[in-house]
Amino acid sequence: MMKRLCSALMIMAFATAGSLAIAQPSAGKPEARHPPMRDCSKITEADRKARCESRQKAMAAAQEKCKGLEPAEHRKCMKEQMPKKAN
Repeated sequence: MMKRLCSALMIMAFATAGSLAIAQPSAGKPEARHPPMRDCSKITEADRKARCESRQKAMAAAQEKCKGLEPAEHRKCMKEQMPKKAN
């Protein structure tokens, strides 16, 4: 009886410790929140292709201008630099 109890307690302890170790964030570079930019060359419609290319140029310029800022300031800067979407 005692052997079973100790075995069960050890299994629960290792399972708990293992799950906590898995849940820890990585110490490396955080993963990107946004997917990579779309490949504009694959778009067939001319107006959508031109809009895609101009948006990517604006994104690159905004990223260059907002480089080196803290995350909250960077987000605000990017929102200010990017052109508004046309509906």
